[in-house]
This record gives sequence, structure tokens and C-alpha cells, in this order.
Amino acid sequence: MMKKKDIKEIITCLGEERRLFYYHKDRYCFDLLRYAMAKNKHQTCKLNQLKQSQFGQFFTKKSVKEALSTYGQGKISQDQLACCWLEKPFIFVLTLDCWGNGDRGWDQTSRNQSNLVLQINFTGEHLDNYYSLIKPDKDDEGPFASDSHPINTKGRHTMAWVRLDFDLDTNEALIEEVQNDWLRDANRAYMRLKTRRKRNPNLKPSDVWYSINGDYEGLSRYVETILPPTNKFGLKHHWQQPYSLFEKNWALLKSTTTPMKREKK
Repeated sequence: MMKKKDIKEIITCLGEERRLFYYHKDRYCFDLLRYAMAKNKHQTCKLNQLKQSQFGQFFTKKSVKEALSTYGQGKISQDQLACCWLEKPFIFVLTLDCWGNGDRGWDQTSRNQSNLVLQINFTGEHLDNYYSLIKPDKDDEGPFASDSHPINTKGRHTMAWVRLDFDLDTNEALIEEVQNDWLRDANRAYMRLKTRRKRNPNLKPSDVWYSINGDYEGLSRYVETILPPTNKFGLKHHWQQPYSLFEKNWALLKSTTTPMKREKK
């Protein structure tokens, strides 16, 4: 189980520098194929060997077929797999944090200790649109951030986050919880306003949701135009409820409800 001091040491060792993550469709396939090569200590590998690995099923994907078609049945290197981009990637800033103080009921940690948190944050390009269209209040986290969750509080805006429990002895990780508060709440605000404007066309975003000072057109453009690229990596408009492995696996948990975002009725 992870203790807070272990997580602090990990974060200190990795440093505080800015880390960019370039996402494109099915990137995980290429990353796991590289992992298979690294595990077997191969800098280069024949494609036929990779097809026979535990990740051989990836070769049925159209994106993988197209990216590797130029290699025929020849060899490919780890570096070449890392460059298999078929489209312009989405860029995110990754940060790390610590969650949990050993209070199992509140922290929702399965092993009654702390979790390492991976935060996936927006870049400045996205935030330029956010500030100009949403016009959030400047004295709080904004309308789509949940301050009761482990979001970045050092100047970044967190799109989604993951709580992880690492076993350093076995090199295994338990994904405790994954949430995309920002995307879910942005959609909720827009759908609530869109629905209520059918009865009252003059309603503004601030009439139905906290800290949005932009107009209806601004919110509409933000949700319908700026955020939709995220649909390409599995985040749909009809957001599902947050999923927590802790909630599923710990039957003795009485309540896992965290404080809800302030909303106007």
C-alpha cells in the first residue's frame, strides 16, 4: 500500500517540470507494443513477433494497420512505434499529486492509505477559448471544476484525473477512480440551459449555473465546438456517472457521495 511519504518521494524524484502528453486515436496500442518490446529487451522487432505477443489483437485495428503498413513484414523499432501518428495529436499537460490521509471512509482508498493522482490538464490554447466564451468568475475554480476532488490547484485546469494505488513490490497498479468533472459539468450546464430556454428563451447561463458570465451563444460554442474533439478519445456528450472501483469493491462503505458542485435551481 502507498503511504503519503512514498508518494511525495515519487513526485519529488520526477520533478515539477511541465510534462506534455500527445494523444491520438489508439495511441495506447502503440505504447503497449513498445512496452512488449522493452519488456523483452528488444530495441527492434519483427512485426510477426509482435503479432504473436499478448497485444497481437491490436493488429486488427484499422489505425494500427495503416500506421504499420509501410513496414511490410519487416522490423520496427521502439522509436518508430513512438512516431506512429496518423493525425494531429491533442496536447495535454500532466501533473501529479497526492490524495488521502488514511481516513478510509472519506478518502475512498481501498487499502486505507494514500493514492498517487495523475491529473490531465488543458493547455493554454484551450483555456483561451474557455475564458473568452465562458467568462468565469476570477475568484474561484470556475464553473466546471470540483474543488472536492484531486484537481490541480497550482494554476492548471484539470480536464480529468485518475487515482492510482501502486504496489512497488510487484510493479502493479490499481486504478481506484477515474473522473472527468470538467467535461461532465460543462455538458450538464449547457443541457440544463438549453432545456429551460424552451420555456424562457431569455435565460442566460448564469441563471442556471454558477460562475458563468458569458452568454448562451458562448456556452453553446464552447460545448458544441471547443469540447467535441474530446469525443475522439471516448468521452461522449451523454456522460456516465463517475466510476470508482472503491465504490464497487468495498461493500461496507456506507456513503461515497462527495459534496456536489454549487448549482442554481
